[in-house]
Amino acid sequence: MGHRVPNHKSKCKNVHWHRYTAYITMQWDIVDINGSSDEWMVIDFSDIKTIAKWFIDEYLDHWYMYYEKDDIWTYIANEDMKTLKVPFIPTAENIAKWLFEQLDPLFIDTYKTNLKLKQIKLYETPTSYVIYKW
Repeated sequence: MGHRVPNHKSKCKNVHWHRYTAYITMQWDIVDINGSSDEWMVIDFSDIKTIAKWFIDEYLDHWYMYYEKDDIWTYIANEDMKTLKVPFIPTAENIAKWLFEQLDPLFIDTYKTNLKLKQIKLYETPTSYVIYKW
């Protein structure tokens, strides 16, 4: 996904792209339903992956995220581009918080075990990351 930080003091004010990686942490009480597919689990890892992958593919992969008050991208963005206008400067910190807010309601507490999204750890580069916790 691409972005820019309009007021940044160095090169991040220019348009650039990252290969973000998000680590998702869930909180729960164990599923204690005898014979259930998810018995003694929180949620099947494949379910977490399916939900997250769908959202990322639908809204972020090969998209450009831009701040709604960034005059450059407000002017350039058009129907032919995959752009996502957001009400915040797309720093890693803000993106992690936004991603948390978008994904959280997608995880359904099927077994009434207080299943919740607990944390997003978002890598912007292989060595730089932020953590947003609930």
